[in-house]
Amino acid sequence: MNNEVKKGVSARSLNMAMIIIASLLSVYLLYSNYRTTKTYQMTEKITTQYIDCQNDAKNMQVASDYLTNKVREFAFTGNISCVNDFFEEIEVTRRRDNAIEDLNRYFSGTKANEGLQSALEASNRLVEQEYHSMRLSIEGRGYDIKQFPEVLQNVSLTPEEQSSTSEEKILLAQDLVFNESYLNQKEDIYNSINESVNELIASTRNEQMEITQEMRNALQRQNIIIVCLLIIALLLVVFTNKLILSPLHQAVANIRNQKKIPEKGSEEMRFLALTYNEMYDEREKQESELTYEATHDSLTGLNNRKVFESMKETIEEEQAALILVDVDKFKTINDTYGHAMGDKVLIEVAQHLRTAFRSVDYVCRIGGDEFAIIMMHANPGMKAIISEKMERLNESLNHPRRSNDIPPVSLSIGIAFTEKNLKFDQLYKNADSALYIVKEKGRCGYGFYE
Repeated sequence: MNNEVKKGVSARSLNMAMIIIASLLSVYLLYSNYRTTKTYQMTEKITTQYIDCQNDAKNMQVASDYLTNKVREFAFTGNISCVNDFFEEIEVTRRRDNAIEDLNRYFSGTKANEGLQSALEASNRLVEQEYHSMRLSIEGRGYDIKQFPEVLQNVSLTPEEQSSTSEEKILLAQDLVFNESYLNQKEDIYNSINESVNELIASTRNEQMEITQEMRNALQRQNIIIVCLLIIALLLVVFTNKLILSPLHQAVANIRNQKKIPEKGSEEMRFLALTYNEMYDEREKQESELTYEATHDSLTGLNNRKVFESMKETIEEEQAALILVDVDKFKTINDTYGHAMGDKVLIEVAQHLRTAFRSVDYVCRIGGDEFAIIMMHANPGMKAIISEKMERLNESLNHPRRSNDIPPVSLSIGIAFTEKNLKFDQLYKNADSALYIVKEKGRCGYGFYE
């Protein structure tokens, strides 16, 4: 007895110890996840910085080349739109300025900042030279300086340039944006930016390598903790009473999924499962009966009007045919043979309709002697097939089997096909119009809505 008590206490102590260890490991795992998240965010930040620097360097070069092309084109062609494009880039788009500002934000406090500032100053001097070239082009071509931006109006020409002829001013303008000094300045700007960007990229790669190694170590520690937690979880499962908990867990899962409970485990669990399963079978039977009654016609067993109405939206989006069927002179049959015979006729018609159409089609009774068929995946190209079905229907009903003990009957049938953007109500009217024409022509036939 004492041994059993000791074993019991030992088991509880072991379970408590494993829970405490698991809790400590979980706390450390949460802390490790927090560290890993911070490291990932740093990696994302550095990667974004790397991509931004590459894009800024590219934008800087593209914008600078764009300005050069515009000022050169103006120097040679005198096209004023080139000046407008030039100043739109300088004052509105500002790709070059935005790129330099963005790069300066990353380079702040680094050695690369000096090179970037040098590039910015050289870029501004280059723009001044481009302004000078445009002013010479304006003077050489005799344009009114007042129609150009104020910055060009303020550009001063040297006395030698002012005394030059128009042709000489144009040549001077062209030389300013093609001479060796201009090209050297552009190259100096590119070199300064590239050196600064390369320095930042090298620094970024070093940081990425350090952070990657730190993340690698953190993931290894997390993997070890996860393995330890899994071992503890498995040990805890071993000490769980499988005879009770396992059947109970499975019973709860099956109840949630609306399934029967396996009859296993203790006697109480088997009794509980047997009782629940009997209730489950009875409920399934009742639900099945209620569902059938709600969607089927009690006399013919066909789909009822509720099902027909529920297909409105579906049929508007499908290629289908709506077929409306009336039993000809059904009132006469009731008056002559009685309502019992009328019911037999309706059942016989329903059986013929069910046999004539496919399982994917919806055969419905929507009124006293009114039937409707939604023929899925049907189009006007199937008129011949549908016509053959209709002819066979009337042929069979006009010559019933003697064993049926029912009088010959005929059907009037109207058929309409769905069209793009055609609503169900209009489709129904189309089929009803076709049915009306058949009745006007003497019944016992079919017609397509045209």
